[in-house]
Amino acid sequence: MDQKKMYTVEELTTLAAEYVTRNDEDIASAIHAASIGGGKGKVAKTSSAWQKMRMREEEAADFAAGQLVIPDMIYPKVVRAMGDWKTGNADQMHTIRTGKYGKEGVIPVLYEEASQK
Repeated sequence: MDQKKMYTVEELTTLAAEYVTRNDEDIASAIHAASIGGGKGKVAKTSSAWQKMRMREEEAADFAAGQLVIPDMIYPKVVRAMGDWKTGNADQMHTIRTGKYGKEGVIPVLYEEASQK
């Protein structure tokens, strides 16, 4: 992400969509691997790929409803705080203002190939 002083709602919505789709390649690879050799393309519920699929579905639903919570980088103070946040410690997240984004954005369909079969 480019370091800017602040972001527009459209830019934040785009970033939120990128966040939701961050594991799509891993999920697609797992589905493909499960379909090799006559498999039905179903991923084991105990696998990390299945967990990523569930998380993506939940985040995509939140995004579609305009309820995905991300840092609200419309405000320069929040952008500075994110830039200074080196530890990645989730306990410090309470100091960073968040907003709910999505709704107007678009997330690519993950199961496009599987739905065509």
